[in-house]
Amino acid sequence: MNQLRLGALAGVAGIATLLLALVVSQGQAATAFVVTGIIDVKLTKSVVNITATKASADVHDEVFGKNIPYSLSKSTKYYRYVNKKLAKTGIGNVRMGQEVVVKGTKVGGTYKVTSLTINDRTFKITGTVSDTDDANNTIKVGVKTSTYKQPNIKGTDVTMTYSSKTVCLESGKEIGCSEIDADGQKITVEGGVTGTENTYELLKVTNKK
Repeated sequence: MNQLRLGALAGVAGIATLLLALVVSQGQAATAFVVTGIIDVKLTKSVVNITATKASADVHDEVFGKNIPYSLSKSTKYYRYVNKKLAKTGIGNVRMGQEVVVKGTKVGGTYKVTSLTINDRTFKITGTVSDTDDANNTIKVGVKTSTYKQPNIKGTDVTMTYSSKTVCLESGKEIGCSEIDADGQKITVEGGVTGTENTYELLKVTNKK
C-alpha cells in the first residue's frame, strides 16, 4: 500500500513538474523584433544600448524613445553599407552615435540580437553659407543638394559642426575653418550624421569663394 501511495505521489509530482515547465516555457515565449535607433552608450562585446526611433509593433511601447540594452553574442551577424550595398562587417566597426537596425528575439526581459546593420548616415551636401559661429565651431549651410535625406533638408538651413580633424579648403588651399565667411558663397561639405540629436559632423569643407 505504501508503495502504491508513493508511486501515486511520484506521479502527481511528475505531472506538476511538467505543468510548471510548460507554464515557464509559455512565459518565456520568444517575440521577434526589429528596432531602428541610435547607439548612445559605448558598447561592449556583449551589450549594445540603443534609443529606439522605430520599432516593430510587438515591442514598440516597450522600447520606443527609451535607452534599452540589447544582448550580443558570438552568433550575432554585423552588416554595413558600402557604396550603397549591404556588406558583412564586424563588431569593431560599430560605434557610439551610429544609427543601427537590430533584429532578433525577446525572451523574457532580454532582447537577443541576431543581426545588426549600421545605417549609412554619411553625406555630401552642396549649398551656400548662410551663417557661421566661430565660438561654437559651426557653419550653417543653405542646402541645395544632399546625398542624405535630400527631400527632408533641401531648401533648409542646416547647422554643421567642425573640429580640429575637419579639412577646410578654399580655392584648393587649406585654410582654418573659422576663416569661412557667411556671405552666401558656394560650398560643398562632407561628413556624417551622429547621435540622437542628428548632429552633422564635418570631415571636409570645400569653399568656392
